[in-house]
Amino acid sequence: MQRLERAFGNLLRLVAAGCFVMLLLLVGFNVLVRLFPVVSSGWTDELIELAFAWMIFMGSAALARERLHFRADMILLALRGTTAGRTLDLALKIAGLAFFGIFTLLSWNLAVAATNTTPALDLPRIFWYGVMPVSGAIMLAYAVRDLVAWE
Repeated sequence: MQRLERAFGNLLRLVAAGCFVMLLLLVGFNVLVRLFPVVSSGWTDELIELAFAWMIFMGSAALARERLHFRADMILLALRGTTAGRTLDLALKIAGLAFFGIFTLLSWNLAVAATNTTPALDLPRIFWYGVMPVSGAIMLAYAVRDLVAWE
């Protein structure tokens, strides 16, 4: 099971990194086309948005997997080992779980409501908005994992 979970984490990082490379290539292409206007590049803006959305949300899910999201933990560290510290830690884990649950639900509603298509490539907008509930569900699962493992 750990091997499968590690492979899933690698997949999340690979998707985020692949989208970053795609961003670099598309933005570089956009710059070249603006310097040497030989071909139209209107379609690249849509792919840049798509790659950026997938990079951000899959990268966020990868960070949640490894518990690497930014957190201001000065108070938590000051209260380490006390009942107040344990209570605060549990409250923060529950708040994170609630946040990811609400985020997943609302982003699902947004993705399902996105029935339009993009102007240049005529692609369904669900490709852009669909990454949000997917990453939200992944982060929700990791929040559940962290809550179950809480000691």
